[in-house]
Amino acid sequence: MKKCLDIRLAKYCWDEPGNLKYCVITALNKKTDKEIGTIRYNVFKRTITIDMIEVDKEFRRCGVASRMLNKLKKEYPKINYGLTTREGAEFLRRYKLEKRWNA
Repeated sequence: MKKCLDIRLAKYCWDEPGNLKYCVITALNKKTDKEIGTIRYNVFKRTITIDMIEVDKEFRRCGVASRMLNKLKKEYPKINYGLTTREGAEFLRRYKLEKRWNA
């Protein structure tokens, strides 16, 4: 069984010209403060577009990406997921099924 870490989430944003804001949600190992995952996204007129979701390979399937996405969805329930890799599409499929099942 995979050993998963206790993590904390941090969010950083900065403004760009033309009502555009870039943000990053970062998952950090609570013991070492090492970054183990990120969601990079932009906000334009309250429309959210995810640019990238990344989690270190050794910490995948531990709920890191789901926790980051849950944090984002609390603030912005409607998200444009954009284009995805095969792995990303599989993650989103499982994430959406899990949320529907637990609703």
